[in-house]
Amino acid sequence: MREQKSMEVGNRLKAERVQEALRAMPEWKQVEAGKAIVRVRELPGTAAAEYGAFVLSLAAALHQPVQLVLTGKQVVITLRGTPETGINNSTLRLAGHLG
Repeated sequence: MREQKSMEVGNRLKAERVQEALRAMPEWKQVEAGKAIVRVRELPGTAAAEYGAFVLSLAAALHQPVQLVLTGKQVVITLRGTPETGINNSTLRLAGHLG
């Protein structure tokens, strides 16, 4: 527990903790000066729209903010955490669920 606290500032994760987590999820990239993470997926047919609906539903169930841009077969997902906490464990957990 002590080590976990040292990796957080309030509820906000330290930058090195976010970078460590993203190394395990290479499809996610840090953007907006480290305040958000983004992933782009290309899916066939109607799968992009269906996946977009899944992303929104899961984010709502987990009370996590998400920005979703759907253009044809491309889905762009941006996770920002919250203004108070930035990228936190909940943000990274959602990214992990989304793959």
